[in-house]
Amino acid sequence: MGRNKTYKKDEVLEKALELFWRKGYEGTHLQDLVTHTGLNRFSLYKEFGGKDGLFHEVFELYVGRVTGFLSVLTKEPQGLSTIIKFFKSLNVSFFLHGCFLINSLSEKFLIQEKTYQKALDWTKKFDQALEMNLKISRDSGEIRDDITNESIKNFLIALDSGIAVMAINHPQKDVDMVVTLIDVFLQSLKK
Repeated sequence: MGRNKTYKKDEVLEKALELFWRKGYEGTHLQDLVTHTGLNRFSLYKEFGGKDGLFHEVFELYVGRVTGFLSVLTKEPQGLSTIIKFFKSLNVSFFLHGCFLINSLSEKFLIQEKTYQKALDWTKKFDQALEMNLKISRDSGEIRDDITNESIKNFLIALDSGIAVMAINHPQKDVDMVVTLIDVFLQSLKK
């Protein structure tokens, strides 16, 4: 007869997310997971297949949450105003340990390939959403002709990553300043 579970999977995932987010994949050791989640090693391997499997499920949980941020860009693309709305919608307190997705991408050679590919898929969706909004802006004559959509998109992606990194060590008002700078930049693109 098998043993009954003495843990709730969703609670384990929440605790593991917090730990992986704070310490990174490489910095989180198996014993850390056992201590922080309350799972024993046997249960961790049986339920998740070990650290890699647990990390992948935690990553899936995180991606499900940040998809809400992306929906700002994809629901009703209106051009530059939608991009500005996206950056203003970012809840910087959510990124106290940086962006889990960006942190995971930086550990490319340590995490499982399927987790890395999932991160790339999300970034591709972000790229496409920005491209769509920039195209609408361009087609409506909203953007100056002397700068390409690709250049604007790459700049915005770099700023988005920068905001996630700044959120680790800087108070909300500093990040708000960056969002204001993005607003000013986008306004400067208008004809």
